[in-house]
Amino acid sequence: MSNKLKFIWIDDDPGRNVSAVHLQTLLGVRCHFVNVSDENSDYLKVIDTVKPDLILVDHNLTEIASGIIKKGSTIAAIIREKHPAYAIACITGQGDNQIIDTQQRLSYEAIFDYDDIKAQYSTMKSIAESFRKLTTVNPTNFEELFSLIKAPNDDIIKLKSILPPEIKENFKDPSLFSNISYWIRNVLLKRPGFLYDSLWAATILGLSEAGFNKVKHLFEKAKYKGLFKDDSKELWWKTTLLEILSKKVKTDDLPWEKGRDLPGINSRNYSKDYYSDFQEPFPETVAYVDETSNDQVQIKLKYTVPHPKFDKLLFFEDIKMMKAD
Repeated sequence: MSNKLKFIWIDDDPGRNVSAVHLQTLLGVRCHFVNVSDENSDYLKVIDTVKPDLILVDHNLTEIASGIIKKGSTIAAIIREKHPAYAIACITGQGDNQIIDTQQRLSYEAIFDYDDIKAQYSTMKSIAESFRKLTTVNPTNFEELFSLIKAPNDDIIKLKSILPPEIKENFKDPSLFSNISYWIRNVLLKRPGFLYDSLWAATILGLSEAGFNKVKHLFEKAKYKGLFKDDSKELWWKTTLLEILSKKVKTDDLPWEKGRDLPGINSRNYSKDYYSDFQEPFPETVAYVDETSNDQVQIKLKYTVPHPKFDKLLFFEDIKMMKAD
């Protein structure tokens, strides 16, 4: 029996079957395309037969055979009534930011831009693999969940205290998998605090991002390898990163000073403040360039203000943006 991941792609544009075939070939999965503009199509029957690891739904299904115009989120809701533990993601030609209705966004595990779909294959595979793992293990308590996350022991007490109630109180609820997925991908993996991306990791080590890339192989044991790991988005556990640093550089210096003593590092690899004219040393944080940009830079705290789009979260970094000139 094949152990390939199984996808279902629900769409009203038969031309997108070509993209489904490409996805199947490049990801090494089985992708079943369901054209709902065909009056003989029955996506629920296909789902019952295939038992997919990931269901992809076009957000704008405007040519359903019945003549009724439906959003993909409506189809997702119909599917979840029968299969609450299945992963459902959205394909849209509008772009992620064009779907502004909160309830529609929450209908999906992720939103994929059709015009840039190949760049998102890694995330699709991550979601599918993780839901298959959840289905196999079916965590019934904290210990089983944290084993899937592969959290360092020193972080487990904090993580347990901040798990949302919909996970804490509903380990036997059929919607548990979607709740776990949302929290891990949109909080734990997205918000710096427990886990750092390369820019944050570089900053805590007193290095530029290029400098961190020179030594990141030393921190392999700190890399996130748990549920919803995405190969296109490397992350490192902060606690393990600092433990490894202390073993590599046995001084009483602060982390951003120790990092500069790692092998192969020289002054060209040191972090510098982005904002100041003199590029002051040892920027303490990472900040967005402005309220609308996704670009982030290393910067001294004194040159930042709180980012208005991000609330404070216990145990997570405060999200900053640069002061206006």
